[in-house]
Amino acid sequence: MNIYEAIFCRMSVRKFRMEPIEEKRLEHLNRFIGMVTKLREEIPYRIEIKCPLLRKETIRGAGKAEAPYYLVFYSQPAEGYLENAGFILEQIVLYLTLKGIGSCYQGSLRLTAGPEAAAEGMVPVIAVAFGLPAESCVRERGREQRRSLSSMVICKEEVGDDVREILKAARVAPSAMNRQPWRLVVYHNRIHVFAKKSLPMFGQLQRIDMGIVLCHIVAAAEEQWLEPKVQRMDSIAEQKMGDYRYTATVWLQPIL
Repeated sequence: MNIYEAIFCRMSVRKFRMEPIEEKRLEHLNRFIGMVTKLREEIPYRIEIKCPLLRKETIRGAGKAEAPYYLVFYSQPAEGYLENAGFILEQIVLYLTLKGIGSCYQGSLRLTAGPEAAAEGMVPVIAVAFGLPAESCVRERGREQRRSLSSMVICKEEVGDDVREILKAARVAPSAMNRQPWRLVVYHNRIHVFAKKSLPMFGQLQRIDMGIVLCHIVAAAEEQWLEPKVQRMDSIAEQKMGDYRYTATVWLQPIL
């Protein structure tokens, strides 16, 4: 299994074995965290691994999954920092799936910035609970509960098999309350990504969701031997799209 294949079989885990992960696996995880691709290179961020199981670290919040470890994402607030958080964390979540480690996004935790993050002007964004799963962390492809592809994608012309695979990867991206707040418009070699104008309670989480779906699009494009480039187009941002707001465009070019 690779990252692309993990997209289609990963499922959230809410029951964990309360035991430590061997040190070497944690070392590999930290190494991977240092190698992830950023959506916004210019935005400083920090990821800390909290371990209430072994250290005196308290994680609080309504609906919290009891887990031996939590990834906590901190960032300097800037344009696109929430999308950047989702884009980065989803890569890590997919990596954990590859290694047989379960995970679950935690959108309602009461997080505070530690001294180092606070000194760098960072705020806590979101956490991911993870650990050895007490239930399966994968499922058979095609068993996910998601909206149909036709309900979230508009194709301005016939698309090839490679683009269709990318759209399938976008379809199965996780989101808060499984709302899947994105709409994709495909035209030539471009995928325009729009976000549904959110209810106040979903504002921050929804922008993180948009980073997650962009991660799936980019990972799937690379699997199809395409070179994805994510950017905002002013001409598209000015267009009206009903109840949706423009997020970004993914340009797809063949890898030479």
